[in-house]
Amino acid sequence: MSSAVLAAEPAIDWHGRPLPVAAPGADPWFVRAIADQPVERRIDVAGAAIELLTWQGDDGPGLLLVHGAGAHADWWRPTAPQLVRAAGQVAAFSFSGMGGSDWRDAYSIDLHADELMAAAEAGGLFEGGRRPFVAAHSFGCLPAMLAMERWGERFAGLILIDLYLPPPGRPPARPRERKLRRYASLEEGLGRFLLAPPQDCPYPFMVDFVARRTLRHTGMHWTWCTDPDGGVPVAHDVHRARLRQLTVPLTLLRGECSRLVDVEVAGHLREVAPAGTRFIEIPDADHHILLDRPLALVAALRCLLEGP
Repeated sequence: MSSAVLAAEPAIDWHGRPLPVAAPGADPWFVRAIADQPVERRIDVAGAAIELLTWQGDDGPGLLLVHGAGAHADWWRPTAPQLVRAAGQVAAFSFSGMGGSDWRDAYSIDLHADELMAAAEAGGLFEGGRRPFVAAHSFGCLPAMLAMERWGERFAGLILIDLYLPPPGRPPARPRERKLRRYASLEEGLGRFLLAPPQDCPYPFMVDFVARRTLRHTGMHWTWCTDPDGGVPVAHDVHRARLRQLTVPLTLLRGECSRLVDVEVAGHLREVAPAGTRFIEIPDADHHILLDRPLALVAALRCLLEGP
C-alpha cells in the first residue's frame, strides 16, 4: 500500500529518516501517542549498534515489543505509550539490518535473539527483580521463541502476534525479494512503499508514518533503511519443535482475517502449541494488526499484562 499523505522534504534525524511526527488529519489518539516521545539510544550487540526506544512508567511487569521482518521499532510508537500504564516500563528495538540499527555482514535467528535479550536488559525491564512480558509480531516471533528457550525463566510470558508456522507439507512463505532502491524524492519513495504481505489499512496515517520512518536520506537520494541482504532462512520444523517445548506462559494472538495466518495455519498452531496456551483473535484484523486494528491490539495486550 502506498502512503496517502505526501509532503515536502522534511526535517530528518541523525540516520536521515524523517522525524517521527503525526501527519495532518491523523486521529487524536495517534497524535497524542506520537507526541509521547521515548528515550532513544543505541546499544552494542556483537559489534552492531541496535536502536532502542523506552517509555518510562511506574509499577508493572515490564514489556518488550518486537517487530516483524522489514519493520522496525517505530511500528510500535503509536501503541507503546498506551501500554505504559499496564506494563510500567516499555521498550522496543530494531533488529540489526532494520530501522535505525546497524547492518551486518550476516544475520541469523541466534543473533536476533541476542539482540532481543540485550534490549530487554538495557531497557531496564529486569530492574527490581521484574519478570517482563515479550510481545512479538510475525517474523519477530521466531527469535522471541528462541530467547524463551534460552532465558524463559526470566520472563513472565510470551505473546506471539500472527505467528506463521504452516503445517508440514505446505509450501513455506516466499521471502520478499529486496534490492537497494534509490529515489530522487521522499514522495517517490513513499509511492513505492508496500506492506508485505499486502493488505488494506483503514488508517492511512499509520501506513504513512511507518513508511516515512522506513526511508532515509543519504545526502544524494532516498532509500530504504532495511538491508536488502538481511533475510534469514526459516526452518519451520525447527521453530515448530521449539513452540511445542516452550514452558513460559504463552498467548497466540491472531488477526481474525489474516491472509497469512489463515484458518488452516491457525488450526495447526492449536495442535502444536503447548498445553495451557491462550488463543485470542482480533476481530476484522489482517496480518499487520499493529496498523489496521491498533486500539483492539492495545486492549488485548492490556488485559494480558494486567492478568486475570
